Amino acid sequence: ALLDDQRETWRKHWRAEDEAPEEPVPMADLETKLLPRLTTDQVRMASATFKRNTATPDGLHPRHVGAMSDAALECFCLFFALIELCGTFPTVLCDIMIALIGKKLGGVRPIALYRALFRVWSKARLMYYRQWEEEHGQAGPFNTSQRTATTDGVWRQAVLAEEASATRKPMAALLWDILKC
Repeated sequence: ALLDDQRETWRKHWRAEDEAPEEPVPMADLETKLLPRLTTDQVRMASATFKRNTATPDGLHPRHVGAMSDAALECFCLFFALIELCGTFPTVLCDIMIALIGKKLGGVRPIALYRALFRVWSKARLMYYRQWEEEHGQAGPFNTSQRTATTDGVWRQAVLAEEASATRKPMAALLWDILKC
């Protein structure tokens, strides 16, 4: 009953359906600048960053990827290059297990547990994301930059509102909880 209730609660927020939509696999435009292909060393180093007790919803620990031979890792690097060219992971690797973690004051909080291959790939690409974020994403509207707290966006809006009030300028703010999107 609890699982069914939670499923219905989150389904309306996430617009989830029981069946994955049948969509054609998109391909990157030939003009799109692709990232350099991952190397076996990058994949091995990324897999080594995971803690020994990390979640393994698909039964594969991210560290297991780094224990593979160079030849096997080279196949994964080619696989990751194809994923990046297509712009999406294969459908069979896209499902995410949701763990319902109890809250201190009652109720539960859903936590997404991603598959090992996605986690290793995203960790291996983290330096490119951080570089892009440094150039484009600082103090943005989504408040997701490193070293920011969830209250930073609210604080920035409060300072802007106070400045507008002091200078008698119009000001409006929209603070939207992402859960409601």
